[in-house]
Amino acid sequence: AVPSVFDVGQTEWIFFEGLRTIQDTHANCEYCEAASFFPQTAAFTNSLSSPPSAYAPDGALDDSALRGRHWFERMNCSRCHSSATGEFLRTNDPDIPNNNLGDPAFGPLPLLLSTRNNLLHDATQSFVAQSISLRNMTDVGTRIDDGNFVIQGVNTPALANAWDAAPYLHDGRYRTLESVLEHTWLDRNDGYRAAPIWVLVGPPDNTDNALRLGVNITPVSSRNPYPFGTHSHGVPAPARGLSRDWVTVSDYLTNESGDPRARDDLLAYLRSVSSRTDACGGLSIAITNVTQDRALDCSQMTLSWNTAAPVSSVVRWGRANQSPDEWTVVRTPVGYQHVLVLPTSPGNRYVAEITAKWCDDKAVDTQRWNTFWCAGSGPGR
Repeated sequence: AVPSVFDVGQTEWIFFEGLRTIQDTHANCEYCEAASFFPQTAAFTNSLSSPPSAYAPDGALDDSALRGRHWFERMNCSRCHSSATGEFLRTNDPDIPNNNLGDPAFGPLPLLLSTRNNLLHDATQSFVAQSISLRNMTDVGTRIDDGNFVIQGVNTPALANAWDAAPYLHDGRYRTLESVLEHTWLDRNDGYRAAPIWVLVGPPDNTDNALRLGVNITPVSSRNPYPFGTHSHGVPAPARGLSRDWVTVSDYLTNESGDPRARDDLLAYLRSVSSRTDACGGLSIAITNVTQDRALDCSQMTLSWNTAAPVSSVVRWGRANQSPDEWTVVRTPVGYQHVLVLPTSPGNRYVAEITAKWCDDKAVDTQRWNTFWCAGSGPGR
């Protein structure tokens, strides 16, 4: 698959394996002089912005694509295809304590090392707004090398203009987005989040930084694809003895998400985003119009509210004298209007914390009520 020159003025990574950036020069790099073409013709390359998606020609996301954005966030896709600029690490177990990251999940996180590590990921990479990578490059960092056993970075592929970027993945093995979803894996044991990277199979072939360029570089075609685990033709192999319960994105959205529209909505979103699309639909999140409707016998409380974006709200609720760790957690279906019926009993105080997330925004609303004044009520417990 030949990478697009659209938006090349907004990324530094060039060439298939992503070893060099447009700012690099090095004696051992036979093709690096070609990089001078890009800064010398900045006006030209900057003008080559990618066209809007044929599925969203006006740059706006329709209702289906907006709902798809929710699933994109829900499955942790934005952890790797994110909007934050700066240096990134593909974390592994040694990195977490060494960098005090404090996050047990795997994925690219801001580089917190005291020494600069310009490896695989570029410090000035560009993205379109709100969590869609703009880079129109092939999926680099996906081959196995024998020289180093710590993966220190990864250059994530573009999602902008995915509607016109087939074939997909680094080797072009899938020709449709539907096929990609059928071979992208989630872990049921981790809340249906994207599969983590495996760290025991060696690094990709472009782990050599500027100090080692030209040393032990494995030709791109000579190794098997590096098994990140996120995308795999078959069920990913276990890693580190951890318990995994794999399901494909397609099967999860179709059969286990609880929303029959979910798969089509995610596809609508992926087909709609482009460098000219507001990837969050111009929406921010807010929780409004919250109402309480308590049953006369205090057997249940009906909460209803609206959100400014089509999301699935997370509600943590329980008795006020309970530890929040003991509260029940429930989710509402994806939408703008939300209704939740909570079973209650007389003589108690209750708390419900409603959380809604949309792109980089988060809204929280706390509701409180008691069930003292109803038939059968007794002292609060």
